[in-house]
Amino acid sequence: MAKDKKLVEGITSMDVDFAQWYTDVVKKAELCDYTSVKGCMVIKPAGYAIWENIQKELDRRFKETGVQNVYLPMFIPESLLQKEKDHVEGFAPEVAWVTHGGLEPLQERINELEETYGLEIYFGPEVPDLIATYQVDQLLDYDEISFSIDKLETLLEYYPTNFFSQLFYGDFKGIRIYIGSTLSAISSTDVTSPGAFLCACNNH
Repeated sequence: MAKDKKLVEGITSMDVDFAQWYTDVVKKAELCDYTSVKGCMVIKPAGYAIWENIQKELDRRFKETGVQNVYLPMFIPESLLQKEKDHVEGFAPEVAWVTHGGLEPLQERINELEETYGLEIYFGPEVPDLIATYQVDQLLDYDEISFSIDKLETLLEYYPTNFFSQLFYGDFKGIRIYIGSTLSAISSTDVTSPGAFLCACNNH
C-alpha cells in the first residue's frame, strides 16, 4: 500500500505520463515557469544553477578529449531545414518560423504605391517627431504598419494612376503621407487613433 501512495500531490505519476511527470517536477521545484511567448520558458535561479553545474562538468569532460567550443547561430534558413526534413519530421510544432526581419518588405510595398500614385510615403524612423502643428509618434510595429498600409492602399484605389503627382498649388507640389502611431495637436488635444495618416504638401 505504501508503494502506491503518492509522495507529493499535484505531480503526475512517472508510470502514467513521463513527460507530464517531468514538467510537474520542474514546476513544483520552481526551476522554471512559462512565459507569454509560446515555446519559451523562464529559467529560475535554482534551475539555472543546475544548468551551470551541468555545463561546467560537461565542458570539463569534453575539453579533456580535445574538443573545442563553438557558438552557432540561433536561426537557420528554411532551405537548410528542408534538407534535413526526414530527420526533423514530427518537430514542426517546435519550430518558430521567422517570417520577416526589419521593415524591408514593407518598404517594397510603399515603393509600389509611391510609383503608382505619385506620392511620397514615410513610416517608422523616417517620420519626424513634429510636423507642422502636430506631434507625431513613430510607428515601429511591423503588423501595425502593415495594417496601415493595407488601409492606405484601399483608399488610394479610388484615385487614378499618378494622380497626386499632378497636383499643383503655387509653390507646393504633390502629397507626402506619414504613417504614425498617434497624432496630437500642439495643444495636446488627441486628434486620431493608432495607425493614423498625416498628409502634407511638398514645398519644392
